[in-house]
Amino acid sequence: MSQVLRSEHSLTPTTTNILPLVHSELDKHQQTLVLNEQALDWQKQVLGIEHPETLSTIKNLAHVYPELGRHHDALVLNEELLKLHKSTMGNEHPDTLAVMHNLAQVYLELGRLNDALLLNEEVLELRKRVLGNEHPDTLAGMNNLAHVYSELGRYHDALFLNEKVVELSKSVQGNDHPGTLASMSHLAQVYSMLGRLHEALILNEEVLKLSQNALGNEHPHTIITMNDIAHVHMNLGHHQEALVLSKEALDLSERTLGSEHPKILPLMNALASIYCELGQHRDALELNEKALELSNSVWGNEHPQTLMTKNNLAHVYSELGMHHDALKINEEVLELSKRLLGNEHPRTLIAMNNLAHVYSIGNRLHEALALYENVLKISKRVLGVEHPDTLIVMNNMVHVYSELDRYRDALAMIEEVLELEKRVLGSDHPITVRSSKLVERLRTEQAGIETL
Repeated sequence: MSQVLRSEHSLTPTTTNILPLVHSELDKHQQTLVLNEQALDWQKQVLGIEHPETLSTIKNLAHVYPELGRHHDALVLNEELLKLHKSTMGNEHPDTLAVMHNLAQVYLELGRLNDALLLNEEVLELRKRVLGNEHPDTLAGMNNLAHVYSELGRYHDALFLNEKVVELSKSVQGNDHPGTLASMSHLAQVYSMLGRLHEALILNEEVLKLSQNALGNEHPHTIITMNDIAHVHMNLGHHQEALVLSKEALDLSERTLGSEHPKILPLMNALASIYCELGQHRDALELNEKALELSNSVWGNEHPQTLMTKNNLAHVYSELGMHHDALKINEEVLELSKRLLGNEHPRTLIAMNNLAHVYSIGNRLHEALALYENVLKISKRVLGVEHPDTLIVMNNMVHVYSELDRYRDALAMIEEVLELEKRVLGSDHPITVRSSKLVERLRTEQAGIETL
């Protein structure tokens, strides 16, 4: 079976303030945008571009643009802000380093992973030299770099750095400091990526207890950790535990923020994903459609969060046999992704993979193969041959080759995938084991064909 790449938005801790109306979050950002743009025009004319108040306003604008999905505008402002900080404060001033950090985050959102990597590495080295190895900003810089390693599929590098951060953070800030809890959560995610699921579960459960005691049951980090544990349970085959925890996380978030607050969207998508994995496709459909309606209302049709929610809804349509509906959404998401994010953004590649999947299950095999080949070419160049998303595309091509009776091509591809998975994930990872079994099956089938 070919694999769909589901879109998952990062569950970033937020404040617990309840906003009474769904539109208040968007209205707040838009109002902030208008006020800061007006202030900036005046400040540039009266105070000058390098005045501290002008720089502060530019920083505010650079912060609000990503909230509205305007990452390209955020990029322009952060690059301008970085030049101004370097010229007025110097390359190593903490405020300059903070701007560099923010710019690296924008690079990440825009799919410019190598740019994000290089800038995060530079920020970390500067913070070590200027602030010291144990300064909270340095630890945050290590966390950010480890996250980029994970996005690049460099899980062993992420593991090494995350373990170091956790050790330092515990000794400097204490076990129950929010920064320590965040670093422990990141380490648990890397364990999960590497197939070390029991270690991930144990660490996440430790984080949950610490978070409940230090922050409370309804704190966003506590709720996020519950959702992380649900995800690990799902991967371990503990389906009922995963479902109960995911529901509880969403219920707590709705009670804290309100049932129509945009920050609950990732939790809705996570629960819908579990429903889908359990074969409860109607429940998944209802929740995904509700999430899409909320995302459209709050962020608009072209916001990255909305595109991710559409992608997940299309997957549910496919599982329900509603292939025409899935095809329509996948084509729309791909068109918007190309226009808004660019042809080589990782999320655009996800959209291309998922459209190829719909072609495949609709028996449009030659169209599916052509699209997969295009995705693979870009993915190898942008993400690298060892990136998990690249390996998923290669796995999907194995399925199409087999359907087209191109068994030699299928066998050659899955053998290449298996060697890469052994190197990246290890021989005992469930995904590697599955590929190994597929290699044996295809070799047996190929031998049978050659004896005919």
